[in-house]
Amino acid sequence: MTKGIPNKRTEPPTQDKFAEWVTDDIRKAGATADIVYDRERFCLSQGDKNGSVLFLANAYKEYCSVLVMGRVKSASRGRVRIGHI
Repeated sequence: MTKGIPNKRTEPPTQDKFAEWVTDDIRKAGATADIVYDRERFCLSQGDKNGSVLFLANAYKEYCSVLVMGRVKSASRGRVRIGHI
């Protein structure tokens, strides 16, 4: 199983899965602080509570819209696909 946001997707992930991917990518980038996922607010924050918050809603909406647009373009032209995001 690959970690992080995969290169190719056909269906939008759940918000929880998207948050997991982003958390994994933050870890891969070298973050060592605890990362806390707040499901109600759909955001990530640092466990040390210094006030840093990453709200995920806009990134999630954009990611999902790219997937949808890729499917629409693929269906209409038969050759356009999302290679990576």
